[in-house]
Amino acid sequence: MRFAMRLAAVMTATGAISFLLPVTHSYWIPLNAFLLLQPSCEDSSYRMKTRPIGTLIGCVVEFLIHPLLPGLPGQLGFALVMISLMYCATPGTWYHPIFSTGYALTLASMTMDGTTAITLRLVYLGAAVAIVFLINRFFFPIRRDALFRYNIKALFRLHNSYWEFIRRGLAGDTDLSVSCEILTCFHMTYEDCMGYLTQHPALPHRSDLQTVLLTLWHMFSELEQMHYLVRTQSVQPDEAGTLLEMIDAIEEELYPIIDGRNIPALRRALHYREHGVTYVLTRYLRHAESLLQYKACIPF
Repeated sequence: MRFAMRLAAVMTATGAISFLLPVTHSYWIPLNAFLLLQPSCEDSSYRMKTRPIGTLIGCVVEFLIHPLLPGLPGQLGFALVMISLMYCATPGTWYHPIFSTGYALTLASMTMDGTTAITLRLVYLGAAVAIVFLINRFFFPIRRDALFRYNIKALFRLHNSYWEFIRRGLAGDTDLSVSCEILTCFHMTYEDCMGYLTQHPALPHRSDLQTVLLTLWHMFSELEQMHYLVRTQSVQPDEAGTLLEMIDAIEEELYPIIDGRNIPALRRALHYREHGVTYVLTRYLRHAESLLQYKACIPF
């Protein structure tokens, strides 16, 4: 929500400037600002350093190469090479903007003076950097470590969301697009958490947190299997009430307190006629119980 508010503020400010500014290619301001803004202030600050470097190098390359291009076919060929390299480069690196700048300036130079296009590119980038910096500093700022803690909480909440989805599946058919959306959200958040731990090798309890994330990943895969078993009616009608009671207990145990006192009792009470249901739930509860030894390092 904080990132969405910052994004809305940045796009509103830069979009208004682009609309009101009577200068050509002013849309470069909101475009650059959108690329500079990231969920955490540290990531935005990193891009505010790398993008100007790449843009400046791209401007120099364009200034030197453009006069040598043989007419319109040469310009189109150079633009094609630049945009191809841009899509092959890693976004956020210092060299990625070199290719996007070369592509944009080559096209802009077809309708305006090349020097003017280079000047506007640099001025617009400077304006975007200034706006993003001010909004990051004073409007709902969020640091990378705080975002990591929020993401860990989100992973646990997504488990409960999936259990609620399975609960609805016991009463009727479920929409697979909703399941896909929950899965996508989980895996994107999981990758972001793993990326943070990879970038911070000196973080306290780093190895334990990696184990927690991997355990949550295994548990979520078991939730996918459980959803499949429910959709294929592997849970008999007379067993639905027992599973609903277990879902209530699991949701209460898992988040927000991670209290495993009742998990062994839940595991002993697993008696389903379909062996697959018992197996998946047993694996899930064992993984949930294993989280207890890492409770001290889980940041909530």
